[in-house]
Amino acid sequence: MNMEKLHSYLYFEDVQNVLTTHKEKYGTRIDLLSAAMKLKKEGKVFHYANHDLHFIDWDGEDFEQLRKIYMRYPIDVTDIYENPQVYLSKVPENLSFFKRDIWPILLMNDEKENYNSNESFEVVYVLKGKARVCVNGQYLDDLTVGDFAIIAPDTMHSSFALEDAIVFDISIKASCLETAFFNLMHTDSVLSLFFRNCLYGNQQNYLLFHVPPKQHINYLIKGIFTESYSTKSFANEVCNSLFGILMAEVLRTYRDTYIHYSAKKNTNVQMPLILTYIQSNYRTISLKALSEFFGYNTDYLGKLIHQSTGMYFNDIVNQYKINEASELLLTTSLPLEAIAEQSGFNSVDHFSRTFKKSRNITPGKFRARGRNR
Repeated sequence: MNMEKLHSYLYFEDVQNVLTTHKEKYGTRIDLLSAAMKLKKEGKVFHYANHDLHFIDWDGEDFEQLRKIYMRYPIDVTDIYENPQVYLSKVPENLSFFKRDIWPILLMNDEKENYNSNESFEVVYVLKGKARVCVNGQYLDDLTVGDFAIIAPDTMHSSFALEDAIVFDISIKASCLETAFFNLMHTDSVLSLFFRNCLYGNQQNYLLFHVPPKQHINYLIKGIFTESYSTKSFANEVCNSLFGILMAEVLRTYRDTYIHYSAKKNTNVQMPLILTYIQSNYRTISLKALSEFFGYNTDYLGKLIHQSTGMYFNDIVNQYKINEASELLLTTSLPLEAIAEQSGFNSVDHFSRTFKKSRNITPGKFRARGRNR
C-alpha cells in the first residue's frame, strides 16, 4: 500500500521562543536541532499543517508586521528528526521543507551559529537590523539594512540574524537554475557570470550587493512569500518570475554596489564567453565547431573547459539538453521522439539513456511523476 509520508511540523513562533528563552536564561545560544528536540519532548509537534499564510495582508512596509505573520508558519522538521546530521554538514536540495524551486524564510533570532554548506544557492537580504555571515572561515563585516549577499553552492558558511534583526533568506535550487531563470542566465551581467561559474566551475564564491528596501522591492518579497506558500496552480512558475524580477532590480543598483567576487585562479579570460556560446548553441554545437569558432586546438579546448569548470564538454552540453527536455516533459504532451529532437539528441534511445543517467529516472516516469504532484 502506497502511503504518503507523515511529516512533522513546529510553529516558527514556538521554536523562536525556545531560542530566545534559552539565551535570556543561560546567556548562550542553542541551535535549531536542540530547540526542535525540546519541543518534541513538550508535545508541540503536529503532523497536518495549514500553509495558507496571509502574506497578502502585509502592507509591504512594516517589517514587524511581516514577522508577526511569519510567526505562524509551520516549519517542516521531518528531516531534522529523521536525519539530524544533515544540518551539520552539507544540506541537500531534496529536504522535505524545500517545496519550490526557490524557498524563502525569515532567519530566526538568537540561534546558535551553524557552519555548513548547501547544494543550493542562498540569498541573505537584511530588512531590519544586522546579520552576520561567515564564508569559508572568514567573517564579513556585519551586513546592515539593504545588504544583499548571494552565496554559491558548496561554500562553507553560516548566516544568522543579530539581536532583533529581520533577515529575508532564500534558497534557490542549483539544479533548476538554468530552466527556471533562463532569461536571467542569458544576460551579460556579473550575476549571470557568477551563476554560470558556480554551476560549471565548482567555485566557492559569494557576491555582495547593496539594495535599499523600497516599496517595489518589498512588494516583490511579498509576492515571493505569497506564491511560495500558495497551493494555487503555477505558483512555482510565478514565484520564479518574481525572483527573476528581484534579481533584475538588484542589477539595476550595480553602479552603487560593492561586490566581493572570488574568481577561480588561472581561469581563461575567454571561458565565460565560451560557456555562453555553448549555452546558446547546445542543440547543435560540437567541440570541433566550438574550437574553430574560438581559434583553439580541439584537444586543448576540451582540456581547458575541464580544467576551468570541472566538467567535460559533453557533460555540459548534455546538461543543457536534459534541462530543456525536462521542461518539455512537464509542460507539453509532445512524444519522446519530438522532445529528443527538439532538445538536440540524435535519437530517442540516446535521449532516454542520457536522461536516465542524469536524472536516475526514465523520461516517461519523470513526466508521470511531475503530473502527479
